[in-house]
Amino acid sequence: MQLPVYCPKPSSPFARAIAAGSGIVGDPNRSHDGLILVYYEGNLYGAVNMQKYSERVLHAAERLATRYPTIACQYIPADQLKAIGTYDRGSKGFALSDPEALRAWCPDADILTGPAR
Repeated sequence: MQLPVYCPKPSSPFARAIAAGSGIVGDPNRSHDGLILVYYEGNLYGAVNMQKYSERVLHAAERLATRYPTIACQYIPADQLKAIGTYDRGSKGFALSDPEALRAWCPDADILTGPAR
């Protein structure tokens, strides 16, 4: 399953509402009327298994895929988001299309320096 990966546009209310560097994935099958359903993970509590950006994306993607109950999901207007690539649940790999937007959102993102595993 391929999922779009997003970062919020810097001036958007969504960018101020979630933790900087959060991993954000969307569900194109459950998006409508200019709104995109996104799940996100910011590791607010410092879990050791979500220190890396790729790990935060993985957790958000698994929650989205299983429809796991969480408060870290919402419908966001598409104009508040920037698509930066895709995440493949099978390979746990990224196809990054906008590294500069990711660097602005999460300067230490591990996928900027090599394979995300």
